[in-house]
Amino acid sequence: MYRACVCIERFVRPFHLREQGEFSATPAELGALVAAVNAEFERCIQAMDAVGDALQKALRMAARKPLKQRRKRDRRC
Repeated sequence: MYRACVCIERFVRPFHLREQGEFSATPAELGALVAAVNAEFERCIQAMDAVGDALQKALRMAARKPLKQRRKRDRRC
């Protein structure tokens, strides 16, 4: 994670401190940045999968209830 942060710092440091168009990150730093981004995407995808699974389960359970029970419950709200 440290290398990923160093890569970002080198990319965003002010232009007056580096030559125009120069980017001085090492391959290891770039690799660490890509790995960190991939890990975050994976975490987000897993969270979305869990939400999708929970939604499917809730919809299946709602579909199994008889219509009368659903109408009674809706009136109470």
